[in-house]
Amino acid sequence: MEDNNYELENDLFIEDEAEDRIEDPEDILLMIAKEFEEQDKKTSMIIPTRVRDVKYTYEIMKNLFAGKDVKVDYDLHEPYKDFGSVTVIGKKIDLNSPKWFLKAAEIASNCDIYPRTDGKIQIDFGFGGLTETLE
Repeated sequence: MEDNNYELENDLFIEDEAEDRIEDPEDILLMIAKEFEEQDKKTSMIIPTRVRDVKYTYEIMKNLFAGKDVKVDYDLHEPYKDFGSVTVIGKKIDLNSPKWFLKAAEIASNCDIYPRTDGKIQIDFGFGGLTETLE
């Protein structure tokens, strides 16, 4: 039988050293935002197939939640020109067709589901790669 003992050796992990390696998360986010802003300044072209993916996911979600008290919307090139998103918001989100929901999630770069402070549930499908830099 294989031994699955994953304890860290004391000399490999010292708490003080680990804290020194962790940067302030806010600094990391600001650095990433700066990189995206720099990318936004460069000349780029739209990737039609990727834009189509956003619209296709929007149509899937619209059809999944048709006739229900659920808001479905999409954005292109926000907050940066390389990004798009599809957002689903509702008090009660029932998935009658998980197959189509999974299809949408596969197309997206990421999918987040979380409760909001107003008692609703929000699903966000994020899409990267809507543009390609020419420079």
